[in-house]
Amino acid sequence: MFQKIKMISSRTKMHTRLIITYSTLMVVILLTLGILFGRSARTLLQENAARNLNTTISAVEKRLDIAQSEMSLFVDYIRENPEIKKQLAEGHRITSNIWLKRLMTEVINKNSQIYRASVISLSGEFLSTNEASFNATTPQGVMGNEWLRAIDRTDPDIVVFLPPRYDNWIENRHVMVYSLVKPVVYIGRVVGHVEIQRRVSEFSEIIGGANDDITLAIVMSNGKVFFSNKKLVSKKLINHYIAASSGNAVHILPNPFSNVLEVIAGTRTKQGWAIFANLNYQKILDPLQSVQKIIFMAILFVFLFSVMFIFIFSNRLTIPLRRLKNHIDTVNLDNLHVNEIPLLKSENDEISALQDTFERMQTRLKDAIDMEMKFRSLQAKAHFDALQARINPHFIFNVLGILVNMAEEYEQPEIADVCQKLSNNLRYTTQASDSTTNVCQEIENVKDYLALLKKRFEHRLEYDISVDEKLYPQILPKFCMQPLIENSVAHGFAQKICDVMHISILGRFLSSDTWEIQFSDNGAGFPPEYLNGLIERIEDYKVKVLTHEKPEELSIGGMGIINTIARLSFFFGDKFRYEIRNADDDGAVISLMGKMTVKEA
Repeated sequence: MFQKIKMISSRTKMHTRLIITYSTLMVVILLTLGILFGRSARTLLQENAARNLNTTISAVEKRLDIAQSEMSLFVDYIRENPEIKKQLAEGHRITSNIWLKRLMTEVINKNSQIYRASVISLSGEFLSTNEASFNATTPQGVMGNEWLRAIDRTDPDIVVFLPPRYDNWIENRHVMVYSLVKPVVYIGRVVGHVEIQRRVSEFSEIIGGANDDITLAIVMSNGKVFFSNKKLVSKKLINHYIAASSGNAVHILPNPFSNVLEVIAGTRTKQGWAIFANLNYQKILDPLQSVQKIIFMAILFVFLFSVMFIFIFSNRLTIPLRRLKNHIDTVNLDNLHVNEIPLLKSENDEISALQDTFERMQTRLKDAIDMEMKFRSLQAKAHFDALQARINPHFIFNVLGILVNMAEEYEQPEIADVCQKLSNNLRYTTQASDSTTNVCQEIENVKDYLALLKKRFEHRLEYDISVDEKLYPQILPKFCMQPLIENSVAHGFAQKICDVMHISILGRFLSSDTWEIQFSDNGAGFPPEYLNGLIERIEDYKVKVLTHEKPEELSIGGMGIINTIARLSFFFGDKFRYEIRNADDDGAVISLMGKMTVKEA
C-alpha cells in the first residue's frame, strides 16, 4: 500500500504535491490550534470561575468578621454603661426610659448597618430602638422569644450569635435579621441582656452582582446554616460542600444527588464557621459553546483560502522568492546604504515589483534610522532643558526665604546687596538665548550664589574659588555648577553640624588639553549605600532618556548630581569623565574632567 502511494506521488506534478502537502499540513495545524484553543479557553474559564467564587467568599468572610466585631463592640458599649447596670439591677422600669433609648439610638447612628438595639431585664421588660409590637406590661410576649428560652439567662459569660430569622420583636414579621446577645452583669450576677440586630440582606447585596447560578452558604460551627442564597436540600449536601471546600482549595466534583459537576470553593473563618460557594460546571462553559460554530467556520475559511492561495501562486513564487530571501538575509546595518541589488530574473511581475519595493524600503529605512538618531539627540536636549527650567523656581523660593529672614531679623540696608546679587543670578538663569555658557560666566554666577548663602549663614559658611584663568573660555552647559553647591548645602551639611561649613571649588589643567573642576566640602559626605548605587543610577538615567523611557522623578536635591552628570555626559560625549567619592577626612568630593573646547565666535 505504501509503495503504491509512493509510486502515485512520484508521478504527480510538483504543483499538485505541494498543494496536497500544504493542505495536509494546514489541516493538522488548524486542528491542533482548535484543540489548544479549546483547552486554553476551558482552563481560563475555570480559573475565572474559581477567581469569582474566591472573591465572593472573601468579601462575605470580610463582611462577616467586620459585622461580628462591630456588633460585639456596640453590645459592650451599651452593657458596660454603669447607669444601665444600675437601672437593671435595681429593677427600675426601662420601657419608657428616654435616656436609655437615646443611648441606644446613638449606637445605631454610628453604624448604618445596625437594625435594632434592645435591652431586656430579667423580669421581661424591654426597650428597643425600633417600634416593637410587644407591650412592656405583658412580659410573657418578650419571654416567648426563641433565643431567650434557648439560653441560660443566669450565665454571666454567655455570648450568643443568632442565625438569620424574622425580627422577633414585632408580630408582623417581614425583616430578616441576625443578632448578637450578651448578658449585663452587675456585681457578679446577670441583671439583663443586650441584643444588637443587623439585616441579613447585607450578605445578599455582596453577591447581588455575581452570577445568579452561584450558590453561597455560611454554616456556623454547630452545623446550622447561618445564611444561604439558595435552599440546601439536606445535611448530607451541606457536609459534602464543606468537605470539598476545606483547605481553601477549588475542586470540581459531582453533586451527590444530581451527579452534576460543580466548581466548589470555600474557607473557614476564625470562629470555625464554614463559607462555601459552588457553580454548575457546565454553566461556566456556556461562552465556549456559543463560539464553537464561529471558530469552526473561521477554521474552514482559513483552510480554503490557504489552499486556494497556494494553488495559484506556488509555482510562480517559490524559486524567485527564495533568491530574494537569500539576498535579504545578507542585508544588515553595515551594508544598508548599498542600494544595488542583483537583478532577479523572473517571469513574475510581482517579484520584480517586490524587488523594487525592497529597494525603496531599504532607502527609507536608512533615512528613518538617521532621522531617529537626530530625534533622540533633540529629545534628550529638550528633556534636560525642561529639567533646568524646573531648577529656577526652586532657587527663587530659597533666596526669597533668605530675604524674608534678613528683613525680619536685621532691617538693614544690606538687603539691597542681597537683592542685587539675586537680580544678577536671576538674570543669568532666565536668559534663554543660549543653553551653553563658559566657565567664567558660570563661576561668576556661583560667586553670586555663594555670596547670598554667606549672607544667610554669616560666619558659619566659608568658601574659596580657585580656577585657572586659562580655563575660563571652556564652554559648558548652562547652570551645571550651582546644583552641586546646592547639593552640598542641602544634604552634605544637613546630616552633620559643623562650626564652619567650608565649600571649595578648584579649576585646573591635568594636562595641556585636559581640565578638571573639583567641588569639595567638609560635610557628612555620601552614605556608603548611596555612593555605591549613585553611578549605576546615573547610567540608568542616561539610558532611559536615550531609549524614550520615563526616567525616575527627581527632586531638586536628586537633580543636583544625577542630572548634572548626565547633561555633561551628553554634552561632551566620550571626552567627559567624572569621579564621585568621600574625602579622606570629612566631606564629599566631585570631580568633573574633560577635553578643552572653546566656543567659536
